[in-house]
Amino acid sequence: MNVKKIFRNTFLLGISQFFNKLILFVLTIFVARYLKESGFGQYSLVLTIVGFFTIFTNFGLGTIALREISKNYSEANKYFNNIFFLRVTTGVLSFLFLYVVVKLLGYKHNIVVASCIYGLTLFTNNIIDLLTSIFNAFEKMEYMAILTVFLSLITLLMAVFALKFGYGLIGLVTVSVVAGVLVVILGLGLAKKRVFISIRELDFNFCKNIIKDSVPLMLLGFIGMVYFRMDIVLLSKMKGDSVVGLYNAAYKIMDTFMIVSNSIIGATFPQMSRYFHTSTEKFKKLFEKLLIILFLVGAFFAVSVFLLSERIIVLFFGTTFTDSIFALKILIWAVPIIYINAVLLFTLIAANQQSKIIVLVL
Repeated sequence: MNVKKIFRNTFLLGISQFFNKLILFVLTIFVARYLKESGFGQYSLVLTIVGFFTIFTNFGLGTIALREISKNYSEANKYFNNIFFLRVTTGVLSFLFLYVVVKLLGYKHNIVVASCIYGLTLFTNNIIDLLTSIFNAFEKMEYMAILTVFLSLITLLMAVFALKFGYGLIGLVTVSVVAGVLVVILGLGLAKKRVFISIRELDFNFCKNIIKDSVPLMLLGFIGMVYFRMDIVLLSKMKGDSVVGLYNAAYKIMDTFMIVSNSIIGATFPQMSRYFHTSTEKFKKLFEKLLIILFLVGAFFAVSVFLLSERIIVLFFGTTFTDSIFALKILIWAVPIIYINAVLLFTLIAANQQSKIIVLVL
């Protein structure tokens, strides 16, 4: 086990995800305080609705690329080209489906417009995700780490500008699209120079095989999205925008703690994929260490936030969000469970057993 490399990659991913989450959390606080419960609820709803369709454009393809390229670097260009084509194709279909669904759900005009504008991130975010998978497979985490922090920072600055000048919800979602386009352009330039990626050949048989491998991951992502985010959609129809805003304030705090599991697992996944084929003993040891470490860390976070939930809500969101305290006390206990599930999930994916995950979940 290359402990030094794992530590370096974990540190890079951890630092980038920390700053990324920190910037986005600052944006969340700013939006919540500026738009209040109702406006923040609408903003949360738009992000959630589009998030469902991200699953269909993502399709688990980035994870498949990361796993396979980690084992054979020469396959990088082949995976990039074909997955890029699939992402664009599924993006178009998902965007059209998004428009139909939002209209059928009967939301207000501003929610429909905002959802369609933010829906353009179905293209930008999924290309960024693909680029991240490519760089991570080569264990060059620093490039996309810097770009994703840059994306969050640009989004924050433009969002503050948009709100200050009265552009509201429409302005918020527009800046996300603009920032995403900028990062895609920079990311493609870096990929061409640093890992020699170029858009060239297409292999439709290869595309079919990738889709077949990734369907279980897409289904898992969809199940996860329904499990964790359907509550926002239901609350919006049953209780209105204000309750969505209050609930999402608590959820955002819980979600911030995903930095730790994402960083550690993201850094170790390339080596875990290789160990499965080269050393069963190293594979098992890495799995056991990840399971113990993440469970203990997750339990510590859950207990700490449960005891300090009132202070945390008031500190970040103000006294108008005190009704979020009880929701936070419940939601935070999901952290250690999510950490354990993440280890089990990516261990099965590294072992090319992703089809069994759906069986276990259902």
